[in-house]
Parts: sequence; structure tokens; C-alpha cells
Amino acid sequence: HVALLRNLPICRTLLVGLPLPSRARPARPASTVPLPPRAHGQLALKTSPSLTSPLPSLPPGPSRTRRSVPRGMSTASSNETHEAVSKKSSSTAFSFADGYNDTPIDDMYARTPFDVTCIESTEMDSLLNCLVTPAHHALYIIHHAVHTCGGDFAAGLSHCGNLLKPNCRFAVNSESSGGEARRNRNRNIHGIDDDMIRPGVHFNAMRVCERNQEDSIVPLGWSVVEDFITTKKLMTIINQRTASADLIRHLESLHRHLSINLGSDIRDKAADVALSLSMVPISTVVESICVNRIIELLCHVASKEIARRRNKSRKSVELLSTCERFAAAGCSGGCLQLVVSVAGEVAKGLSSGPIPSQTVSNNLADLSFWSERSLLVLWRKSRTLHKVTKNDFDSALSLEDIILDPPKFDDPHLPLIVDVGCGLGVTLIGLGAMAEGKLSSSESDRLLLDWSRYNYLGADYSLNATRWASSLTMRMNLSGRCRFLHASAETLMAYVDRAGVKVKMVLIQFPTPYRRQGGRNEKLPRSPVDPMFLANETFLDQCTEILTPRDGMDSESYILIQSNCEDVALQLHESLVSRHVVAVDALRPRDTFHGLEVSSRTKSWLRSYDGDHTRHRALGRQWSSEPILPVATETEASCSKHATPVHRCLFKV
Repeated sequence: HVALLRNLPICRTLLVGLPLPSRARPARPASTVPLPPRAHGQLALKTSPSLTSPLPSLPPGPSRTRRSVPRGMSTASSNETHEAVSKKSSSTAFSFADGYNDTPIDDMYARTPFDVTCIESTEMDSLLNCLVTPAHHALYIIHHAVHTCGGDFAAGLSHCGNLLKPNCRFAVNSESSGGEARRNRNRNIHGIDDDMIRPGVHFNAMRVCERNQEDSIVPLGWSVVEDFITTKKLMTIINQRTASADLIRHLESLHRHLSINLGSDIRDKAADVALSLSMVPISTVVESICVNRIIELLCHVASKEIARRRNKSRKSVELLSTCERFAAAGCSGGCLQLVVSVAGEVAKGLSSGPIPSQTVSNNLADLSFWSERSLLVLWRKSRTLHKVTKNDFDSALSLEDIILDPPKFDDPHLPLIVDVGCGLGVTLIGLGAMAEGKLSSSESDRLLLDWSRYNYLGADYSLNATRWASSLTMRMNLSGRCRFLHASAETLMAYVDRAGVKVKMVLIQFPTPYRRQGGRNEKLPRSPVDPMFLANETFLDQCTEILTPRDGMDSESYILIQSNCEDVALQLHESLVSRHVVAVDALRPRDTFHGLEVSSRTKSWLRSYDGDHTRHRALGRQWSSEPILPVATETEASCSKHATPVHRCLFKV
């Protein structure tokens, strides 16, 4: 027992005076000679002076029954038994242990401090004091980074700046060529080589002393790693909308950095990085592959970090927020299921937070890109993505531009479902996914159409919104079914008329409302007849003319209007009825607004007709209280969250 206690950092100081067990201490190898003495005007690394040579690493073998644990790296809890500690100590630190997973991320999270190193010295203690916790993860990442960079310590450590505590720096031996690492590159990268992470040989960490500058000067032959590569820097470069070739290069650099750094500089922020990366406009298949690879890697990091911190103080709502951001980023399939499954298991053991753990588990089970919680994330983002600027109006495509470069579908002869003012294109992408069998049909599908028989075309004045929709379509491999144009509604309908393609349905969803009488918001269209209003009179004339049945074509076409502004919905209803378009009776009509919140615009509109009992409301058999399409938009998700009514009406032409 005394021999065991001597190897615990706290007890070692209490047992002063007890004789240390005899242990062979061979001379330090030539490659581990202490740093040269400080010359005049130069400062040594900020490490404790070595009183004795560091203990050499014992060779692995079955006869090995005990391992020293470096101070600051023990994760044994106070209630661990001596048998558990002995079991940890018996594993070897140099071979890829049985049961470890294949990827470096899995391997790192599977290792304990006993599986990383057994170096015990004052130099190692100083190094660990400069590294963030968990320290054995930091050492593993340093070892992995140097190996991946071919033994170049300066290049490897340039990816590890996040592992340092404040006011600490990495220093590299300029005379160290890393030849040993290069000779061992054929070894399993998961095997730990103590000579590579032994402080004072190839690298070390120093603490910058602001008060005493002499203690911060680096000795001759050593250099400080200054310029660190971080995910934040690379994301800033990617968001600058560079050319396609540069974008691919920067995406590959980000993937390489995350692979070298093992995602340690983002950890709990992996979902935020994935959501930000999904907003980057892409235009080629290579770019979409790069983005998907990075998001899959981020999902892997997030799942491991959630499992690592399962016993820490965290709320179940945090797990749900992480998963819904991954879903909003367009993550699907196995990578999303990985995060959701781990979060669901961890949430079962959590009881704190505003949302019960059972509710969190139920929401996680149904989570996808089109679920309400992920659509709410998109709705919050759309307030910045969907803003239309003067440059958007000036750069919008003309009819001639679209004719010269028309949207390309796998089967251009299929009828179209057109969404004017599509915004982020959530509806069309969802219908396209259903057409390709990537999304199951919903019970709320009231039209009972075979969605695989149509192509989907959307247009919007917002360049950022259409770019985002096109990028997500490409990442989901739906480009042969869905297309989006940066154009006005009139231009889109003029192109459809010129192309002579049958239009099955036109979607007019949540158009920007026109200005109320006496309103002061100059950004809104002035009136329903203003050309800036999406569903103006000219556009409605185009719709009815294009959708009118022609010889040899399907006799049924539809117009769907949806709005959260009651006066706008009623105005569109009256305009279409005046054009002899028939409103279809809803399966579940709305007959009251009881229990729903009335918007400030609707309240103002109702006050203007105070005392007029003949004023119609969006109630009755033609106004549906339930969604008509099987896929909801982000605005519908917001209205459902805030109990705001959505006024829906379907017309048959």
C-alpha cells in the first residue's frame, strides 16, 4: 500500500522521509539532454529546473503491474477502488489497445491518462501546467498533430494553440528535424511514442512573464510558435465568398485542421460551426462533398463531447439545442443519428432544466431538417439571410438571362410546382426529397398528389436566400429535381410561359405585406397594386393565364396562398375569386380564432373597421385550419410556436 501511495501526487508529499523503492535510473539519452544554459540577454523556457533525470519509459510487457501517473493527469475519482486503479495501470501506453475504435477521435476519447504516457518529471509537470484540461487529451492531440504533419513539430503545434492556457506559448527546438517521427510514420498513428511528447527534447511549453521579461526569453536554438491555425480564422476566410477554386482549397484546409486538431478548438461549439458552414454558398459537387465531410466530422466530435461530459452539470435543453442546430444545418442520415442517439442516452439521466428529459427524448426521436425545432433555428437565421438589398434588385436575373442559362432538371418534361418568393426554399426541398424517396410522406398531406411526377422551381429576390437553398439542394443531391433562381415573380412566370412547361401548382407563401394605410414603414410595398408587392395584379393575371387548362393537358391546376397577415390573405382571396378562380373547401375549416394570438397588424386592421359588422374574416369552409402541404415552412413553425394563425386557402384553376 505504501508503494501505491507513493505514486499518488498528494500522498507523495506527505510521505517525505520514507525511502523510495529501488528503481534503475539509466543515464539520460543524448537526445534528451537538458536545454542549454541561459546566455546573456536570452531566457530559458519557463520550466522547473530538473533536479534529476526524468524516469525513462518502461517497455510494455505482461510483467508490468504498476505505472506512475504524471501529476495533473490523474482522472481517478475519490470513490475509485484500488482494484480499478490497478486495472487502468495494467494497460499499455504504446500499442493500440484492444477495443479502441478506428478513428483518432474515438481513440482519444477512449483513452485514460494511463494510456497516454508514463513520463514522470518536473519538466512534464511544467508542461501539463501550461496545457488545458483534460491534459491527456492535449498530449494525445500534440502527438497526433506532429505525426500527421510528418514529424514537423512547428507545423503540428501550429494547429494546437487552443491547448495552451493564457500567457503560455509553444517553443520548438530548431535543431530537431523530427527524423525519428518520420522514420516511424509507418507505425500505427494511435500508438503513443513517449520520445515525441517528452518535454525539452523536440518541443516544450513556456509561460510568458509580463513582469519579468528575462524569464520569457527563449534560449538559443529554440523558436516560439507564433501563428496558430484555428477554426475561427478559417471560417472567417470561407465566409468571404471567395472564388470556387479558393473556396475548395479553404474547405480542404478546414477539414485538415479539424482532422489534425481532432476538433478540440470547437468541442461544444461544433453545432454552431456546422450551422455557419451550411450558410456558405456552394455551386459545385466538389464543394458540396467538402462541406458534407466537414459536417460529418463535426457531428463525430459533438457526439464524443456530449458523452464525455455526461456527468457534468448541463441541462437537457442544451443537448436538444445542439441536435436541432445540426438538423438545421442539413445534417441527415447516420451522422445526425449518431448525435441524436448519444444525446438521447445522456438526456435520460438529466433532470434539471426547463424541459423534462422525457420531452427532450421525444423531440430527439422525431428530429430532422423539417421538424419544428430545426425550422425555428432557420427562421431566426432567415431574418438576416432573407433581407433584400438594393444590390439584390440590381443583380436579379432577367428573362433573357434565364433563357440563355435555363434551370436543368433530370427530366425536363415533368410538370412544375412553382414557389414564388420561395425564401429559403424549405417547402420545395422537402417536396423534392419526398419525390426522391428521402423523406416519408406526412399525414398532413391533403392534396394526395404523387410528388415524384413533378419538378420544383423557386425564385426569390434575396440572393443570399436562393444561394442557401441551392447549396442545400446540392448537398442533399436534389439538384436534378429542385432549382432556385434569383429573380422576380413576374420574371419567373414569364420564363415558365415561354418554356411551355405545364405548371401544376403555384405557391404564394407569406409574401411581404404591403403598407397599411397610415403606415410609416417605407421598406414595405405601398399598396396591393404596387409592383414591389409580390402578388400584385400583374402577377395574378400571369398565374391565371398560365394555369388555365389547355388542349391535351391535365385539367387541374392549383394556387395555394398562405399568410400570417389576415388582411393580405383576404385581399388575395378576393383578387383570385374576381378572376373566376374557384376556392376549394377545406377538409378542416377554421370557424374561430379562439385560443390564437392576434398580431398587431391584424389588431390595427380590425380597429379601422370598428362597427362594420359586414366585414369578412378569414373564417369559413374555404379557410383551412391545418397545413395543406406535407412540408411546413420556417414561418409556419414560428407561427405554431407563438400560436399565431396562418390563413390558408387553396384554389383550383
